[in-house]
Amino acid sequence: MLTKISDTYFASSIEPEYEQGAVDVLNSYSIWMNGSKMTSLEDMQAEWQEPGFDRATDTRVIVSADGQVTGYADVWDVSAFHVR
Repeated sequence: MLTKISDTYFASSIEPEYEQGAVDVLNSYSIWMNGSKMTSLEDMQAEWQEPGFDRATDTRVIVSADGQVTGYADVWDVSAFHVR
């Protein structure tokens, strides 16, 4: 489900239709920073299925009005304990 954040951009958790776009965003940044891709669609799909990871609450994509993914973020908080 897309949430409007401006007239031209929307936010969503990672949905199947945005997966490749999220990988493309990650790889574009990695190529710019390091000169090489950092991940593949298959690797990210495996990560999104890790135990304790919830795609609905732990990911966000920014999607333009024409459907292009322009941003991606995730939070890896799969640790059972946060304090000791």
